[in-house]
Amino acid sequence: MKDIKISVKSQFRASHYHNGALDEPVHDHTFVYIATLKGPLNEEGFLVDFCEIEQFLYDLNKGLSFKVLNNLLFFI
Repeated sequence: MKDIKISVKSQFRASHYHNGALDEPVHDHTFVYIATLKGPLNEEGFLVDFCEIEQFLYDLNKGLSFKVLNNLLFFI
């Protein structure tokens, strides 16, 4: 069976800073991203349960929103 792709655009607002050559203080941005999923359709004709993807992205955005990204362990 042929794979299909679906993409979902989302965003969150967060802060970061630069050290070294840029040496910028903490400032914020709206970070926009596109999550793309690829795979075969399941027996019901769907790639994924879209409600689960929406919940995952909601949780991801909630965890990143209004944080200083440099302070998050996985960002360092």
